[in-house]
Amino acid sequence: MMRWPGHPDPVTFTPAYRGVAQGILLSLLTAAAAGENAPAIRLDGNTLHTPRHEITLGADGLPQQIVLLAAPAELPLEWRGKAAEVPQAILAELGRGSQLSQPMRWTVRADGQDLVAQPVRPLQLEMKGERVVAEAQLKAGLCPLSLACAYAPSGRMDFRLTYGDGGQAVESLTLAIALAGPIDIAVLGPPIDDPLRLYRLEEFSLRPDAGTAWANTGSARPEGGRDSPGVPPRCFLGSGDRGFTWLAQRADGFHIPPASPCLEVERDKAGLLTWLVHVVQQEARLEKPETAEFSILVHPAGARPPGSRIAVWTSPDETWPRADRAVDEPEGSAFMALEGPAGGDALSAEENLAVTFPLAFHRFLAGTQTGLAARLRTNANRLIRPGMNPAADRMALGRTLLLDIGLDPSDLAHRTEAASVIRAMDEFGCFLDDGQTEFIPYWRSPAFLGYGEAFNSGGAFSLTHEDPLAHVHISLWRRPMATGIGGSKGFKALIAVVNESAAAVREQLYLLDRIRLLGGPNQIHAKAVIAGWDFSAIPDDSDWSRARLQATVSSHGGGNASDVSLLDTADHGFVRLAATKDSLEVYGPLHVPAYSFRLLLAAGP
Repeated sequence: MMRWPGHPDPVTFTPAYRGVAQGILLSLLTAAAAGENAPAIRLDGNTLHTPRHEITLGADGLPQQIVLLAAPAELPLEWRGKAAEVPQAILAELGRGSQLSQPMRWTVRADGQDLVAQPVRPLQLEMKGERVVAEAQLKAGLCPLSLACAYAPSGRMDFRLTYGDGGQAVESLTLAIALAGPIDIAVLGPPIDDPLRLYRLEEFSLRPDAGTAWANTGSARPEGGRDSPGVPPRCFLGSGDRGFTWLAQRADGFHIPPASPCLEVERDKAGLLTWLVHVVQQEARLEKPETAEFSILVHPAGARPPGSRIAVWTSPDETWPRADRAVDEPEGSAFMALEGPAGGDALSAEENLAVTFPLAFHRFLAGTQTGLAARLRTNANRLIRPGMNPAADRMALGRTLLLDIGLDPSDLAHRTEAASVIRAMDEFGCFLDDGQTEFIPYWRSPAFLGYGEAFNSGGAFSLTHEDPLAHVHISLWRRPMATGIGGSKGFKALIAVVNESAAAVREQLYLLDRIRLLGGPNQIHAKAVIAGWDFSAIPDDSDWSRARLQATVSSHGGGNASDVSLLDTADHGFVRLAATKDSLEVYGPLHVPAYSFRLLLAAGP
């Protein structure tokens, strides 16, 4: 039995929940001990192996390929225990597998010609402590380059480039990093401002058209985003699943005029992105060697430790680093806290978390790209009191559901809201540490689920130029059915539909591929849901008796209408099946109030 701080009624949890909670410390210690016995980094020929990466180096000392390895808990349930057989297309959907579309390369522009630096001596590779150090001697035309790279177990790559000698004229010197997979956010400089302010998604967005998609300064800088001329000390490029962080402690050795970018991202007509790191962006006559130093971190560096999903809901977090610091050094801790201006506080009851922090930026602060586990410490109980509009509470809970992070329930004004969510997650099995829970975040869920029709602002009957469902997002968890009907093996899904807009929405919910999601048709029936309700205080001849309510279900939509439904975990109501075709199931309409969410259950065969 557990009692939320300040809440008069105890909240009970199943034995499975309690057992996981009691076993958190043991599982974390076991994982740490296993990590101590495993080699942090291993060199095999020209390939370095870390717990999360395989980095193959070329003769120039640069990565030819960076492969992100999928942790077992990141794989779809169907592929657990078969990591070696997972198709590359599945890995790419998860942000795993190959991260480069071409090998990294240094290019020099001199006398109007672009030259790729080539090795002039064999690559020198050796282990130094827990790092692999690569030293290469290169040349591009008449310009000599000496490159020293140190590769760490965390995926950190430290570069030290010495270039030029003898008065060569160089117009530009650039490291080209051709990226594979989606990049949907760029965070420049310190990620947050203190005091707290309202952030806009446009500050962190890349342009969708071919050409320069993003830059740290100049005309390609995002609208309203930070302007960081010269050599930025910090920058993140990535998605919710993975990414790269640039770090530079000083600008020595860089030749970057104020109006020219040091970092920029180019998008070709096929949509492929190339990250350009400029060391020289103006003509420079190199009378003597110059040296530039910088680092690139590859995320994720680790994986969530066992028991972390329950830990971020129940364990104290006084020693966990704040989110804005942890995302820079993710190898320093397995956990972090979103608190204060670093993703924890909303500006006001009206400007709640969904308004203060754009979802993609909050996702970055939550460290989904790092493999860290995060807990939200919000200020909702200082913005509202019990009985007031619960939007501030519900948007804090909505963000935990969309990002699979934890929450300190004592920070809410309406703590029963958290109790309802935790009960649903517990009964579903989210807190079981058995390796059988799959989380599908909102940026990957459109392959499984959809809400409403696709928006077309140019349609003949369009009433608005803005998508009314743009701020409705869906994340979900999957688990195997405990016992399959007829002996078959299906899956169940806990579906969070979160409305982050100021207007209520009422649209149909689409299970786009019930075979892929559930292993077959949904098996929850409205009559069975009603059978589980408590009718002990209702007379048998009442209009609200069990039998009459079940008969009402049959009469709606005609006598042959299906009573297949999604279970609402909050009130144990249901959302009826509206239509089905092939592997598609359509439910609803599903009403989601403004700044609120629905948590629904589907169960396969």
